Amino acid sequence: MRRDPARTMTGVGAAALFLGALTATGAAHAAPVANGVDARATLTADAKAAAPGRTVIFTVGADVVSGTAPALGVTIALPRGVTYEKSGSHPALCAPTTDGRTLTCRARGSEQHVGEQVYLRLGEDVPTGTTLTLTATADIGDAVDTRPEDNTATATVDVRTGNDVGVEWKAPSGSVRPGETVRTELVVTNHGPGRIESFVVHLSLYGDYHGYWPREYDKACWSDPGSLICDLYDGLAPGESRALPFTWKFPQKAAGTTFRVPAGLYIRDILDPVAENDRDELVIRIAKGSKPTPPATPPTATPTTGSPSPEPTATPAPTSSSPAPAPSVTPPGGSGSGGELARTGSGSVAATAGLAGTLIVAGGLALLVRPRKVSGRPDA
Repeated sequence: MRRDPARTMTGVGAAALFLGALTATGAAHAAPVANGVDARATLTADAKAAAPGRTVIFTVGADVVSGTAPALGVTIALPRGVTYEKSGSHPALCAPTTDGRTLTCRARGSEQHVGEQVYLRLGEDVPTGTTLTLTATADIGDAVDTRPEDNTATATVDVRTGNDVGVEWKAPSGSVRPGETVRTELVVTNHGPGRIESFVVHLSLYGDYHGYWPREYDKACWSDPGSLICDLYDGLAPGESRALPFTWKFPQKAAGTTFRVPAGLYIRDILDPVAENDRDELVIRIAKGSKPTPPATPPTATPTTGSPSPEPTATPAPTSSSPAPAPSVTPPGGSGSGGELARTGSGSVAATAGLAGTLIVAGGLALLVRPRKVSGRPDA
């Protein structure tokens, strides 16, 4: 059978048009996938509930899943009662609007990821029982998100309260002296309304303070580099307190300085309605130039400085059968006599001193010994 050339050419043209239509349709569907951007937002809170006035840390981020965004950011809508405090490691990336109702964090340069921890504070006047909802939205500028369903994320926080636990240092008033034993206490109190089963406190002894480590401390405490951590697992009833003793003794080189030890609850409980009493600082002022009181000792004798005693009058020498006793002299300061000759027997000091001028008979010769003048100067 002979084919009609005209009909054959018509069929070829129709087929070409059909294939072209298929190609155009495929290209129309493929172009958005190849050139579009799919961005995804994330938002999580570090606590499901918090007390009014407490700060909750939110981790916010945005990522480009496919395509390339010319610029990338993420914006958080803040409900009333929530205010922005600060951001974490890259504070320059995030900034709130003037009215404080939104917070935007942007990627650096052409990066296709942005992530940050932001600190958001709940208002003191937010009623307990309120649920706060925050929404984060990925921002890709003028580009079109091919999957808009994942470019938003939400997080909620319930506003409620728990137990109020506080710490307070008890220390001597005024200043202390180097070498003096100083006793202090860190008192932990459960102000209620319920019972707590355990608590942990932390004492910071960083920097120069490590040289002034406490001499004694509670057995519930254990040392960590630059700090002490105290674990208590016996619990506290409402209104009950636990005192942790710490004893210090400061060296002479600490005179004139101020010693400080910050301490507080180690585990952050954002259900605690009173944040102000969660920590306290021990402050000890060490007196300048003072020394510890030495143990009591007998007073030291003070030498006299009067005129020398006059020369005594010589007395008759005793008989040979009764030799004269030698005078007894006590060193100055030994008996508190102020450097005078000590008394002997029942005679007076003048009589005793007169013995120095006694004629001593020896071998038939009489020797005259001139009296020694008594001076008030102690012996060298």
